[in-house]
Amino acid sequence: MTSEAEISNQLHDVFAAFDETFAGITETQMRRLDFDEWSLMDIIPHVTGWNEVMGESLERVARGDSPVRIGSGVEIFDAWNEKFVAKKRPCSPSEVVNDLLVSFQNFHEVLEASPEKKFDQRAIERINFEISHYEEHTKQIGEWRKGQ
Repeated sequence: MTSEAEISNQLHDVFAAFDETFAGITETQMRRLDFDEWSLMDIIPHVTGWNEVMGESLERVARGDSPVRIGSGVEIFDAWNEKFVAKKRPCSPSEVVNDLLVSFQNFHEVLEASPEKKFDQRAIERINFEISHYEEHTKQIGEWRKGQ
């Protein structure tokens, strides 16, 4: 089984790679709908929202409670994503990026504060979700940047 320290390091590394993909991007590039119907101004709040939900889930699991109930199915995830994006729509690019950094820091702090014995399968699933989520969007944005 992977240790808490290894998971924490992996999470930090994939987030750093994700964060690096949009470093130096202009506000115009941030707002262009270059990802189907989304822009970076949508992707970043989408990731921020999931950081917040997964962080809350980890806090609940550490207390011995059930994680946040998300539901299943594309429609459910679409509704969550729309909520996350709509909440940040009035924000500037710098605010969106700052909110992302704060949400990651909070998620990481929750992870670090969680007793390792509370790292049950539910907690591992939430952490792995975040890791794969960063990897997915890092790849997506990296490929987009190659075409710029």
